[in-house]
Amino acid sequence: MLWVYVLLLTMGVVAIVPAVLRAIDGQPSAVMMGFAGFAGLFGGVTGMVARQATTSGLAAFIAAAAIGLAAGALHPEVLAALGGQKKPELTHDEP
Repeated sequence: MLWVYVLLLTMGVVAIVPAVLRAIDGQPSAVMMGFAGFAGLFGGVTGMVARQATTSGLAAFIAAAAIGLAAGALHPEVLAALGGQKKPELTHDEP
């Protein structure tokens, strides 16, 4: 069952990297990819930790699902905070 959490974590990282990079650049990111990325990332990490801490696979799955969905719901605020600072544009006509 541990491999499911590893795959979930990997999917989360792959899905969240473009969304975070777009937010840092100030561009809008895909909402569903951001949600899937955050949910997968936090769900996978929580599942792996919970699986090592408890003997019940059901408890690990419930913890992973709860934390993953909560992180996915928070992702718009996180991405907005990342994109809150605009980079100054450099022009060649400045002395």
